[in-house]
Amino acid sequence: MQYLAGVRLAINPETKDIVLAKETKLDVDLKLSVKMNYKFSSKTITASNLSQFGSESDTGKMYITPFSLSISPDKINSSDTADIFFAPSTLIITLSDGSCVTAFEQQTNESNKVLYRFYTDHGDGSRHMPVSISPNDIKSVEANGISIF
Repeated sequence: MQYLAGVRLAINPETKDIVLAKETKLDVDLKLSVKMNYKFSSKTITASNLSQFGSESDTGKMYITPFSLSISPDKINSSDTADIFFAPSTLIITLSDGSCVTAFEQQTNESNKVLYRFYTDHGDGSRHMPVSISPNDIKSVEANGISIF
């Protein structure tokens, strides 16, 4: 195969044709401005049915930001905190528009606080692109088929 300077090989995404194109430099004067109107929002809600996951307490707190969710049971067993809360590996978050977001477990700390991050999921369990949500749009949170909010 021979390399030709200034020539590019590409595939047309619509027709799948192979295209050879001569490279031409374009001087483009481009100005871009974006108005940022970002407001950080968070929400704390009460989680329920946590006893289904080994917690002594049936309730706990969920702290939700646009990028993450953390759960901590209200009461932990003082005899062995390491084996108290068996956090589900994923949560299904249903939003007010009916769409769903998957939250994948990221870490658990010594006080049994579990951190989840939101990702797109095509149903096969693999993580795709991180997503953000509005905490105020959460309609329900489900873990292993059990509603926790």
